[in-house]
Amino acid sequence: MSTLKADAVTPVTGNTNLSLTGSGTGVVHLGDGALKFPDADGSNTQVIQTNGAGQLSFVAAGGFAQGTEVDTSSGTSHSFTSIPAGTKMIVLQLVGVGLASGADLSVQIGDSGGIETSGYLSLGERDGVTQEQSTASFNIPGSSTDLWYGHMTLTLEDAAAFTWVASLTGVVQNNSEFIIGGGRKSLSAELTQMQLSGGTFNAGAANIIYI
Repeated sequence: MSTLKADAVTPVTGNTNLSLTGSGTGVVHLGDGALKFPDADGSNTQVIQTNGAGQLSFVAAGGFAQGTEVDTSSGTSHSFTSIPAGTKMIVLQLVGVGLASGADLSVQIGDSGGIETSGYLSLGERDGVTQEQSTASFNIPGSSTDLWYGHMTLTLEDAAAFTWVASLTGVVQNNSEFIIGGGRKSLSAELTQMQLSGGTFNAGAANIIYI
């Protein structure tokens, strides 16, 4: 690594930008040489953060980011992909989501290797009576003509084991019932995606916010 020591560095000609560039794949080091500046610009409104080990990077500014709403009035599965690295909380929003078969709604998460369909510890309950356990997904109990409204919140509990904890609160509009639930799931790698499935969708919309 080359080191430049000077009291001042001035461009040769006036009104000229001063550039510092590493050679090849090298990057610019700042301060005492331990801070590595990103070699490419971030996106609009992003800010620079450190990982605590000298690597600076561009990330979203404080506050939740919003995904792209999906129409759940048809199809058999709906996915939210490209959830960014470093995400520690995801809130799934259900707005009148329905399944034609009256089956349970399955919420599954995954990493770059794909959606994971086992290893869940999940319990969903409706109106204090119907309880459904699942090891294949975070489970939301359903029956004929159900329309689900509510939130499922997932938080990263153990970054080393990629363990996520889920909690569910909501209502079933057509049957005037409440739904609650929760669970946990450890992934093989960092979370990048989420999927809704369980049958043929026939109503509503869903979205996520994350931070």
